[in-house]
Amino acid sequence: MFSKGLRAAVLVVVVAVAVVSALVSYQVVSSLPQRSGRVSVSGLGAPVAIRFDAYGIPDIRAATREDAAFALGYVTAGDRLFQMDLVRRKATGRLAEIFGEAALANDIEQLHLDFGHAAERLVDSLPAEHRAVLAAYARGVNSYIRSADSLAPEFRLLQYEPTPW
Repeated sequence: MFSKGLRAAVLVVVVAVAVVSALVSYQVVSSLPQRSGRVSVSGLGAPVAIRFDAYGIPDIRAATREDAAFALGYVTAGDRLFQMDLVRRKATGRLAEIFGEAALANDIEQLHLDFGHAAERLVDSLPAEHRAVLAAYARGVNSYIRSADSLAPEFRLLQYEPTPW
């Protein structure tokens, strides 16, 4: 019915699709955050317990507000680091660094709006205890970036790594 050449070509295509699918699946699965067991990270004042419900929503138990904020930053980065990085880049006019000239008009507009400096001034005006919580959250995000075995596949596709928070 089919020639040997056609069967061989179909077999090569099927094997190639299977190999590519397996590689893509591995990249996605390996980038998923850990949801069970213990993780040891530096930067906490005391142990923190994090449990996830059936919907992946974290329940964080910590001795201090700063440790809870650190844990929240770590968990949020595990789930949404690429999205967080894009929003930060959009607000500060830095999308062209990863998307090239296509994002330049947006960056120029955002730089004129100057949200980056406005955010810095807002944070500087907060009480010290609030700044400490925000700093702890950022340390948690940075801890995730440093400790993750594999970041989201989007970073690999766009060939960049997120900068520290």
